[in-house]
Amino acid sequence: TSFTWLAIARENDRIELERFLAAHPMSALVALNDSSAWATYNPTGATPFFVVVDSKGIIRFRAAGASAIDAVAAKVKMLSLVAR
Repeated sequence: TSFTWLAIARENDRIELERFLAAHPMSALVALNDSSAWATYNPTGATPFFVVVDSKGIIRFRAAGASAIDAVAAKVKMLSLVAR
């Protein structure tokens, strides 16, 4: 199973986001904040914030903070094994 990493930026200005990505490149699709994305997926405003969505579009896991990456990685690995 393949995955696409999507990052929803806090920035809503493309130039500001491009400057950030030039300084902090990432291998993800990055979407500008459209003023509803954070309210929908990250109402607390914590960063970084992770949402694991399965192939059916169901949110399976949410986590906040850089220390959560291990839990996110484990959840993605489990979901990819189940999808096989």
